[in-house]
Amino acid sequence: MQIPIGIDLGTTNSLIAGKIGDRIAVLPNAEGKLLTPSVVALLSGGDMLVGQQAIDWAERCPQDMVSSVKRSMGSLTKFALPHGELTPVTASAAILRKVIADAERYLATTISDVVITVPAYFNARQREDTANAADLAGLRVLRILNEPTAAALTFGLGNENPQTVVVWDLGGGTFDVSVLRIGYGVYQVLAVDGDQRLGGDDWDQAIAHWLRQSWEKTGVMSWPEPELAYRLRLVAEHSKRLLSEAPTVEMDIANLALPAVNELPSNCLVISRQQFQSLTAHLCERLVAPTERALRAAGLVPANVERVILAGGATRMPAVQELAMRLFGQPPDSSLHPDLVVATGAALQAAILVGGEQRYTLIDVVPFAVGIATEKGMFTQLIPANSPIPTQTSRIFTNARDDQGSVFIQVLQGEHPRAADNENLGYFELPIPPLPRGMARIEVSFELDASGILHISAQDLLEDLARQVEIVNVGKITAV
Repeated sequence: MQIPIGIDLGTTNSLIAGKIGDRIAVLPNAEGKLLTPSVVALLSGGDMLVGQQAIDWAERCPQDMVSSVKRSMGSLTKFALPHGELTPVTASAAILRKVIADAERYLATTISDVVITVPAYFNARQREDTANAADLAGLRVLRILNEPTAAALTFGLGNENPQTVVVWDLGGGTFDVSVLRIGYGVYQVLAVDGDQRLGGDDWDQAIAHWLRQSWEKTGVMSWPEPELAYRLRLVAEHSKRLLSEAPTVEMDIANLALPAVNELPSNCLVISRQQFQSLTAHLCERLVAPTERALRAAGLVPANVERVILAGGATRMPAVQELAMRLFGQPPDSSLHPDLVVATGAALQAAILVGGEQRYTLIDVVPFAVGIATEKGMFTQLIPANSPIPTQTSRIFTNARDDQGSVFIQVLQGEHPRAADNENLGYFELPIPPLPRGMARIEVSFELDASGILHISAQDLLEDLARQVEIVNVGKITAV
């Protein structure tokens, strides 16, 4: 019997978990670690290094490495490297192959079917790219699961008392907030919201910018780019982690080595937690608006929330925890390891789908409205945001003029009334018979499956003929 497998394909780190017997465990990689860095190095000849090996290589050749590729999923981005080109899909596939190969060695079995998590606020195209990466890695996706929902599954194990829960998932690249009703084995997502361009990377960048300015004032050493940028990022990320535990951190400004606590090297530069929080206060404030929108969509106010769950490594920052306390009037629940809860929940969902775990029912929702561009540049919603998935709707289209040979339909995802302000998922064109104006009858069905991936089909009602629909001309991802 195949072991149920869940994968947290993260911006900064990726993890894989499996249900082994009666327990769910996060599986170690080949280096004996639970977290595999989501970085890829492309070498001459097309060879790739992933994870810690890529980081080690980047110590000498940082220009060969790509990281945080998850932020570019669903876009037309291409990473031009000295030895070739990577896309977000090919880089993600390499990461998936690494964590799968390590898990197969650990379990001494072959893995083919998996549940993969994505940010709740990922749109249909980003989810499709995630599925494409899995396919390129030789995997079959049982379901693409929202990360906050996966975390809620983990936190809800063994707790049958009905409760309203908010999950804050702040990872390396994205922020999600989900509102759920949990009880008696049913996990019902009421609403989701988030920010696709807000994550721990942004806090790192704030420190790196401050560090660069301070370093340039000293003139103690001249590091060439991109090595300087790479070292600044490493030092910044390490400083952020230390500042979650210590009030101050000292950095060796001369060597840009990883900082330490209470060790004073020469050319020391000190940053305090208070200073760090001041530099990043604007980032914390960006957590508020998505939270308020999600609560409004669920018809709730903070006082209705009985439990606040933190997931994602960036929620370790004291400022984030303090903000949650201020918004909800209660201490957030960070009792479980924030880096591990998403992968664990994904493995539990895999166990549900393969039939080995029947005690839980999951009802998730679509994060954005899906619809089409209509007259005067307006957006007509066909599937509203926060609709339970899977879901399907149909619309009948006709010809606007005599003898029109086709119907052009632009597909959008978003919340704005103007079509141009929404995410362009692409368009499709349906051939129709030459008929007088208003006589054609083409029924187009829009379906969002349980993974939030969009499928479109068309039926010519006059000729009783089904047509294959292919969405083309994908637009670029825009910041939320």
